[in-house]
Amino acid sequence: MEAKLHHYVPQFYLRRFTDKSGRLWVWERDADRVFAAAPSKVAAENNFYRVDALTELGHDPLAMEKQLSSLEGEVAKITAQWLQWLRAAEPCEQIPIPSVNRELVGSYIALQFLRSADTR
Repeated sequence: MEAKLHHYVPQFYLRRFTDKSGRLWVWERDADRVFAAAPSKVAAENNFYRVDALTELGHDPLAMEKQLSSLEGEVAKITAQWLQWLRAAEPCEQIPIPSVNRELVGSYIALQFLRSADTR
C-alpha cells in the first residue's frame, strides 16, 4: 500500500518531542491556535512528494518519498545511537563520530532546510 500522507518533518524527529502520552504541542500558524497531536498527524500533507510526471516517463511517482524515507531511517538509527552515547558520556568527554555518519546527517540537515511547500 502506498503511503499517502507524506511528512515534511520526519516522524522519528517529532517523536523526540512528545510527552508521556505520545503527543506533542503544535502551533498552527495560519489559525494561530495551539493543540496536542500525535506525530503521525502533523507536519505532513497528502501526496506531498508524489511527482506524477515521473509516471509518464515510466518511473515511480513516489521515488522521492521512498528515497527520503530511506535516508530518514538511517538518520533515525544514527541519531538514536548518538543520544545513547551522550547519555552515557562523562562531562567533557569527546565522542568520536564516524565520518559516514557525519555525511548522512549533514545531508539530512541540508535536505530538511529545503523540505517545505515554498521550496517545492
